[in-house]
Amino acid sequence: MRIMAQIYKIFCIFAKLFTKSNLQIFNMKLTKLFSATAFLLLALTAISCSNGASTTSTSTSQDAVVTDGAGIAYTGKIAFIRMDSLMNGYGLYMDLGSEFTKKQQNVQKELENKGRSLEREVMEFQEKAQKGLITTYQARTTEENLQKKQQQILTYRDKVLGELANEEAIIGAQISDAIFTYLQEYNADKKYSMILQTMGGNPVIIADPALDITGEVLAELNKRYEATLTKK
Repeated sequence: MRIMAQIYKIFCIFAKLFTKSNLQIFNMKLTKLFSATAFLLLALTAISCSNGASTTSTSTSQDAVVTDGAGIAYTGKIAFIRMDSLMNGYGLYMDLGSEFTKKQQNVQKELENKGRSLEREVMEFQEKAQKGLITTYQARTTEENLQKKQQQILTYRDKVLGELANEEAIIGAQISDAIFTYLQEYNADKKYSMILQTMGGNPVIIADPALDITGEVLAELNKRYEATLTKK
């Protein structure tokens, strides 16, 4: 009876490895990875005002013009970017996403293999115990060894999950920086007072297609990304 109780404990050990919370890595979504690039709002109006810069305004028959401390005259124009379309077509996003997915899959396979290996050891132990081929002392020793292996797997799992989380943050920041850096340059010429993003669940329901700048922004982003690839 004592040996069977030890077998039950070991099965509990194995089950713990594969609870829903412990396998959260398999539910990581690429869209979550790049959540940093899903801008709620790119408000480019009079940023320098926060630093005490003065603004001046003049009225014309067309639009009110506001000039910020950097000398950019904003005219009240608004544009929007279809962020899902931008991401689906952006080379940097696709390449980094593909690389990350491969790493994610490799981690998944590695953890599964470690779990299966432990499962085999548990099954072998159970078979020997049921046939009376091991003593109570051997059962206790085996249990302790399997508990150590379990803890090693859990420690390793936490380590690789942490590494993936760090890489997630780095990739998200890299993509976000590339997009925002270009948009700042782009808007220095276009002088939009606000650039919005549209994506699933966003508040923009209907908009004039003429305000959609997705295509031109995507083309330039890919042009710049391709230039970096040719330098490698």
